[in-house]
Amino acid sequence: MADRLGRKAIIVLSAFAMSLFTFATAAAIGFTSLFWGRIATGLAIGGAMPNTIVMVEAMTDRRRATGVVTLMMCGIPVGGIVAALASHGLAVWVGWRGVLAFSGTFSLLIAAATQLWLPTIPVTRSQGAGPHRLGAVLFGGGRAVLTGLLWLLSILSLAVVALLAVWLPTMVVDKGLAASAAYSTLMAWNVGGVFGVVIVGRLCDRLGPRNTLMLSYLTMAALFVVFAKLSSTSNFVSFAAIVNFFVAGSHYTVYGLSPRLYPAEDAGTGVGAALAAGRVGSVLGPSVAGGFLNSGSSAAQVILGLVPVALICTLCVWGLVIASRGKLNRSQAALHPAD
Repeated sequence: MADRLGRKAIIVLSAFAMSLFTFATAAAIGFTSLFWGRIATGLAIGGAMPNTIVMVEAMTDRRRATGVVTLMMCGIPVGGIVAALASHGLAVWVGWRGVLAFSGTFSLLIAAATQLWLPTIPVTRSQGAGPHRLGAVLFGGGRAVLTGLLWLLSILSLAVVALLAVWLPTMVVDKGLAASAAYSTLMAWNVGGVFGVVIVGRLCDRLGPRNTLMLSYLTMAALFVVFAKLSSTSNFVSFAAIVNFFVAGSHYTVYGLSPRLYPAEDAGTGVGAALAAGRVGSVLGPSVAGGFLNSGSSAAQVILGLVPVALICTLCVWGLVIASRGKLNRSQAALHPAD
């Protein structure tokens, strides 16, 4: 829709819908209305995310675009930290319905601010552009391998992010550490992720996607081996920040690069499909880990199981660089500023 109607319009509409459906969830009278309120809110979030990425990338000099996009996406881990702290305090005073009402009000203000201040960038189809059909955008023009690799990388990368975000507190306890260490570990995890998103994205602009991302995923694999063997609270907490520096940094940088892989007029569709594929990983990762933990596997074994996943991600990056036909080369990023 954004590639057809304009990205600003869809971002504003998504933010407004996010507010509306959050209010509806706050007014839920049973499980069914609560369930559908969350589904509808997720649809609104899904409409905002890819188009915000494409919009920021289009407004930024190509030489700095990945770093700027990932800087914007720091709002995700920062928002997670703020929401966790704020909702805990608010819930004591206003309950969960009040927390959702507050969130809906904030989203409404964001929708209004976006309408007022976000510039409008027309989406124009270049001469000779192919048909705007989903299959043609994703798999036409020799993009079938590229799209497949991007989807696989998104699935595996977000599976790692979601698995550790969901199960990290359980893994802390499984290692025999105090339950209170779980909160500290999660906070350190999110803080490390914020720094990773900013720095890895910036390094990508300076050193090129291939060198930065392949080294990041390889480092991640090595860190998982060490992370699985840690036993003291202080080491586990501090190392969680280091691990997520590379986990979150790599994952969000992939999304920062994804608009380059598709024609400008179809970038919203391409990025949106990549984010949608990643959501498969966000379900798959925690589910698989939960199955292993419930069957008697230790936290260390689950973490070690992420090593081959990180190595496959490294190969996906290498394949993407080749399949992109120079679109991810450092020289291309430096020579061609954004239109």
